[in-house]
Amino acid sequence: MKNRKPKILLWDLETAHIEAKVWSLFKPMINPGDIINDWFILCGAWKFLGEKRVHTASCTKKELLARDDKRIVKKIREAVESADLIVAHNGDAFDTKKLKARI
Repeated sequence: MKNRKPKILLWDLETAHIEAKVWSLFKPMINPGDIINDWFILCGAWKFLGEKRVHTASCTKKELLARDDKRIVKKIREAVESADLIVAHNGDAFDTKKLKARI
């Protein structure tokens, strides 16, 4: 059996902001009922270590207006699931949690 190098994924995603009604500029308490539009994934980029190509997926204008990130989530999920190891800046605290929430 031949030793196979691990497939290492480098990735990042960007999200839209939450739009909400707030009563103060400083430390606002936002109740779920005050959310006008929740966040969603705008785009993602990934590259497998050792490969030249950087893959990207971003919302089309129609998807942005509909706040529809299903296609983007599917593409990023496929890349993540195909990796043996995953590398991301702030991945544990942000990217992975956000992707899992949208999946």
